Amino acid sequence: MNEEFDYKQVPFQYIHCFNAGCTKADVCLRYLAGQHVPHTLPYLMCVNPATYPTGKATCTHFRTTEKIRLAWGLKNICDNVSYRTACAIRKQVKTLFTKSTYYRILHEERALTPADQRAIAQVFVRHGVTTSPTYTRYTEEYDWEVFNERR
Repeated sequence: MNEEFDYKQVPFQYIHCFNAGCTKADVCLRYLAGQHVPHTLPYLMCVNPATYPTGKATCTHFRTTEKIRLAWGLKNICDNVSYRTACAIRKQVKTLFTKSTYYRILHEERALTPADQRAIAQVFVRHGVTTSPTYTRYTEEYDWEVFNERR
C-alpha cells in the first residue's frame, strides 16, 4: 500500500474498489483510493462486487497507479520562437480548446494532459519549429480521468 497517498486528491464521486482478490489490485488507482478512505467519510461510490471479473477476465474498471506528467501554464510556450511565428502558434493553440478551458489553462487553473501537450507540440511542428513548447511548470499526478473532460 502506498503510505504517501493523499486522499484529499481523490475527486468527488470517484469510483473506489475493494476487491483485494483482484490480480491488479496492487497497481489499481481505484483500489488504492479504497484503501485510504477516511473513517469520517460515511458514503462513497464503489464498484459493484457483482461485476468483479472472474478467472482471467480483464477488469473494465481498472485505472493504473502510474502518474502522468502534467504541464501548467501557456505564458512562456513561445519563448524560443520568433514573434511572427509565436503569434501564429498562439492563435492555433487557442483553437484546440474551448474559450473558457483555454483561459483556465493560461492562468494555471487547469493542467495540460500528455495528449494536450502532444497536440500543442504538433502545432509547433506544423509551423516548422524544432524546439519544444516551454511550459511554466510540470507536476506528476495520478490520472483521475478528470483531465478527460471536453476541451
